[in-house]
Amino acid sequence: MAAEAVALEERLLQARSAQLLAGREAGAGREEARRAAAQASAVAADRASLQDTIDMLQARRRAPRRGPPAIALLVAYGTLRGNAAGAAPT
Repeated sequence: MAAEAVALEERLLQARSAQLLAGREAGAGREEARRAAAQASAVAADRASLQDTIDMLQARRRAPRRGPPAIALLVAYGTLRGNAAGAAPT
């Protein structure tokens, strides 16, 4: 009977050890899931920021210009043709 009691205690200790190990593994799994969720959230925020930048650049490209580019005005008034005074070409 003492041998049976010792065998039962060993099985009980093994079961408790397995339970503790499973608890540690579950905790590690939850921590890994938390880290993955945080990383996914950060990636989603980065993606949203990049999409906002793309949308802004596309809107800027589609917007009508309000006049000729500045370089065309400089050429038209002679400043790039060697006319230092900026007078209109003759």
